[in-house]
Amino acid sequence: YIRIHTWRPIAVPIHVGTIRSLIKNKTKQDYLIAGFIGLMLGMFIYNLLLLFITKDRVYFWYAMYVFFTALASAYIHNYPLLNFVFNQNVFNFLISHPFTWINFSFIFSGIFAIQFLNLNQKPIFKFITQFMSVYSMLFIAFLDGFSIVHHYKLVIPYQILSLLEMFTIFFISIHLFWKKMKANARFYILAWIWIIFGLSFYFLTVNGIVE
Repeated sequence: YIRIHTWRPIAVPIHVGTIRSLIKNKTKQDYLIAGFIGLMLGMFIYNLLLLFITKDRVYFWYAMYVFFTALASAYIHNYPLLNFVFNQNVFNFLISHPFTWINFSFIFSGIFAIQFLNLNQKPIFKFITQFMSVYSMLFIAFLDGFSIVHHYKLVIPYQILSLLEMFTIFFISIHLFWKKMKANARFYILAWIWIIFGLSFYFLTVNGIVE
């Protein structure tokens, strides 16, 4: 029998088979994660090159989004890349307080949306995006980092805010495309719709709502 107790929703992959089949399955998973990290690293470097060539800050914000998304994805799939960067004390703090850094992908995605969709020209949309993506996520990081609220109690609020942020910016981009026929809004819609579906499905799965 296996009994697992946790204060937060997690995915626990359990496989039964021969040693050879288990090793084969683990190797396949390692290749998939390595391929994903390699792809994200390539996108990170590519956007930094575009930043230096064009001097357009939108590429910096997207590069930061890609960087923290790669770290967060590796952490979620039990590949602690941070262990190779920080000493043990810092690593233990980051693992014990994951919302001090894992939600930075959403913070940078919000800043990227503001720049890419030119929301500086739409103060209301800019404020909504800042509130949903930057201020709320920094507040969660503050609560977790100073142990005001234990991180397992922040999981559900974090997931809800993440989805609200993604859907809010998505509908803002739809509005801009529908009313202003902005090409950048169309590109944003086409790219972000898959991220929204993937994130929603992951949250529904990890919370046991969808098998």
